[in-house]
Amino acid sequence: MQGKGAIKFLAIVLGLVCLFELSFSLVTYRVGKKAEAYATDASGNIDAAREAAYLDSMSAEVVYNIGVAKFTYKECKDKEINLGLDLKGGMNVMLEISTADIIRAMANNSSDENFQKAIALAQKNESNSQADFVTLFAEAFKEVAPGDKLSRIFGTYEMREQINAATSDADVITVIRGQAEAAMANSFNVLRSRIDRFGVTQPNLQRLGNTGRILVELPGVKDPERVRKLLQGTANLEFWETYENAELFMALTEANNKVKEYVDSQEPATAKKDEAKAEAKESDEVSDVLSQLDEAAETDSTAAAAEADFAKNNPLFHLLMPSVDQTTGQPAPSARVGIAHYRDTSKIRRWLELAQVRSLFPRDVRFMWSIKPIDNGSTYYELIAIKANTRDGKAPLDGGVVVDANKAFSGNSAYAEVSMAMNAEGAKIWARLTADNIGKCVAIVLDGYVYSYPRVNTEISGGQSSITGNFSPEEADDLANVLKSGKLPTPARIIQEAVVGPSLGQESINAGMNSFVIAFVMVLLYVFFFYNTAGLVANIALVCNLFLLFGVLASLRAVLTLPGIAGIVLTMGMAVDANVIIYERIKEEMRAGKGLRLAISDGYKNAYSAIIDGNVTTLITGVMLFFFGSGPVQGFATTLIIGILTSMFSAIFISRLVFLFLLDKNWTVKFDNRITRNLLQNVHIDFVGIRKYGYALSIAITVLGCVSLGVRGVSYGVDFAGGRTFTVRFDKEVTAEDARAEVRKQIADTKGASVEVKTFGNSGQQLKITTDYLIADQSTAADSMVEVMLFSALKPLFVQNMTFSEFISTLDNPHGIISSEKVGPTVADDIKRDAVIAVILAVIAMFVYIAVRFRKWQWGMGAAASQAHDALVVIFLFSAISGLVPWTMDIDQTFIAALLTIIGYSINDTVIIFDRIRENIANHPKVSLKDNINNAVNTCLMRTLNTSSTTLIVLLLIFLLGGETIQGFTFAMMVGVIFGTYSSTFIATSLAYDALKRKEKKALKAK
Repeated sequence: MQGKGAIKFLAIVLGLVCLFELSFSLVTYRVGKKAEAYATDASGNIDAAREAAYLDSMSAEVVYNIGVAKFTYKECKDKEINLGLDLKGGMNVMLEISTADIIRAMANNSSDENFQKAIALAQKNESNSQADFVTLFAEAFKEVAPGDKLSRIFGTYEMREQINAATSDADVITVIRGQAEAAMANSFNVLRSRIDRFGVTQPNLQRLGNTGRILVELPGVKDPERVRKLLQGTANLEFWETYENAELFMALTEANNKVKEYVDSQEPATAKKDEAKAEAKESDEVSDVLSQLDEAAETDSTAAAAEADFAKNNPLFHLLMPSVDQTTGQPAPSARVGIAHYRDTSKIRRWLELAQVRSLFPRDVRFMWSIKPIDNGSTYYELIAIKANTRDGKAPLDGGVVVDANKAFSGNSAYAEVSMAMNAEGAKIWARLTADNIGKCVAIVLDGYVYSYPRVNTEISGGQSSITGNFSPEEADDLANVLKSGKLPTPARIIQEAVVGPSLGQESINAGMNSFVIAFVMVLLYVFFFYNTAGLVANIALVCNLFLLFGVLASLRAVLTLPGIAGIVLTMGMAVDANVIIYERIKEEMRAGKGLRLAISDGYKNAYSAIIDGNVTTLITGVMLFFFGSGPVQGFATTLIIGILTSMFSAIFISRLVFLFLLDKNWTVKFDNRITRNLLQNVHIDFVGIRKYGYALSIAITVLGCVSLGVRGVSYGVDFAGGRTFTVRFDKEVTAEDARAEVRKQIADTKGASVEVKTFGNSGQQLKITTDYLIADQSTAADSMVEVMLFSALKPLFVQNMTFSEFISTLDNPHGIISSEKVGPTVADDIKRDAVIAVILAVIAMFVYIAVRFRKWQWGMGAAASQAHDALVVIFLFSAISGLVPWTMDIDQTFIAALLTIIGYSINDTVIIFDRIRENIANHPKVSLKDNINNAVNTCLMRTLNTSSTTLIVLLLIFLLGGETIQGFTFAMMVGVIFGTYSSTFIATSLAYDALKRKEKKALKAK
């Protein structure tokens, strides 16, 4: 084996890297178990708030040491394997920032007829075009007003610095595009800061290309309605005067006394009740539990006793550390009045808003928190005193006056700053504002949070200024974007949403892990049974494959979803294929009389071509899924792609190293047993001769399938049809008919509104309810109205007297809505279009690859036709039995993932046979094409049986044990594997044979 040392070194390095990456998950798991133990009472109940408090207290603690490297719990959490929302519960939201609204804002909401027509036409064309909206708007304006100029519309007072009457349309579009992009970036930054303040662990935000859409994943959120309001608010940039700390210090001291009086005046039970209500509204507040945590850890400590006494006598100053000069003891010269841990900010705000406390401060003072902690890695934020002394209470200057802002560096400073330019009106106000506040601070505020509060040294005229604040280059870029597009962002609209309750997430974890472990063990036992000692070598390779797969997932920070677990299990089943190909080759070499060492060497050598071709074609499928899928589908694609690569490495290299080790030790290696030794070795089926029967069966299935499509159609999932889907769990068995009747009563007055109710799972207590009621209305009010409608309809079907909050809460209640999904009509159209494109491109890509690899288009045609055949059979079956089985048979993104995987599996099977046919033709050129094909198919029967059997065993176990959420997916996969095996044997080779024979006949006639 060439390069044996290099392969050993690579395997060891990969193993160490994967071990290092996976170790973080082990560390966080151990800390999590300690938190669970701490939060568990004598009755075995877990206090979620107490558990969260423990984990929060560990955030900045070092929990992992590797040599000189030290990692805090927060850093370990960032490096662990991320679980998708379908496994741990939470909310997945797709937001859309309307470029049309941004353009309207830039035009000062012009009522010009041509402008309005151009916007409307661009919006109409957007649904059928891949171009960005700015391009569509430019084209639409030319169409509706060919002689008009855009500068007439956009030459507003605010835009006069960039656009005038002489500005060409092309230049105006360039300005619009730049402003729109800056506004999109600003909106993303605003959303990111809001979510960071929301207190969600491991949130995920990403911009989706140039679509103006932002994907937000929020694990473990308790209140979806609060999230909707949080995400759909409007950004607002402001410049405020500030109070000096010294001006408010005495008032703050008095406030501390008033807060003590307030706390002391509350009865213990009342205080506890008030705190419980407040904590229900403020999900990030767990300070009471943390106090208990600290007291429990230091009960017998003098310091703890002193701290407790200080907290009792100075409740405000215990949480809010005043800004005091450590040398003089006097108030520090700053607009900052104090700092506090982020968990205490809500309580401090409530205390400062008490009437008896508010009266101590000037009427125009407002307290705002900083957007950033005081230092990198810190959890303490600054409280800034804003002076709102204008007549209308608005900021004296807002973001609308900023015409440009850029990142800059001053002198030798390692920190970046932001230089900005204002329009003429803004320059006047800025000059006056700075002149009036020399020696004081001016706060730059976005969405109620202070980004910076620089001290003014001199009057700044001309509208040019710089903002400092120890910014990193990236932070300076972000702030520059904020300044440039302060007034432009429009409210973000939720166009797609999915909510999964943690109870359903935990069930998914249990079901997924059970199916995974059992399926993996079954595969190991099957391989050992079939291949004896060599089976153990294959099992070692499979275990290494699994270890490498999880290690790579962890290192890439990939998100593991339930379909991702299915992808891993499927990868395990398909990974056997490479070993089977190698082992069958080795057995052929041994039957030819070669010694064991030479047989192994030649077996590996002859198997490379088939393994590489088969895996490359499946890899193409994974790539298509990744680029055209979203959410769980991308999770499945990620694990499939990684699994293919790691399984190839394990099967080709690691198993080979193990064999060399065994041979060097002179250990006996067997590749069969008495049962499997001669199984299917002397089979001589005339597959080409009976191809017409295969054609007849496929034609019959196609005809029946077309009839089913015409009569029954297909059931589209919510992500294809648009609408809202709710999975509701009842406390008794409920029929779909009863629920459908109740919901229809509620929406009877809404014309065109539809409702579909299906049983979900086998318990009879879960229903999946889909409706397009109010789906065109993207407001949060519409979301609430639909939930109220559903509650009113389904409340009589519950045994318990359920409240509305219990019904919609995915976190606190085992019954009611356990998951929900919303897809707007535009997104549904996009998903449907992308799905069709993905399937078509996958088939074309396979055709091109096979045609090029095998140097004749007939082979590519046969392969492509068999893939289309397999896909159609699955679609026909979904049409025929939809609604007749207890699992979901919807045509949705998950179904498309299954369809593309089936295509990849089918082509993998086909390529193995084609590869053997190519080899037979090369080795036996005088043998007829028919005999070469028959010999190849018969030779591959053992490999086909083994691969199909292991894959079907895996899929069957996932189907039975993996939970109802992926039963439709695995059912499609099982059907696809069965018909993929059939088509690769009876359809692909037969069609290629007939096409090649027709070519021969034409060539003979031409002569």
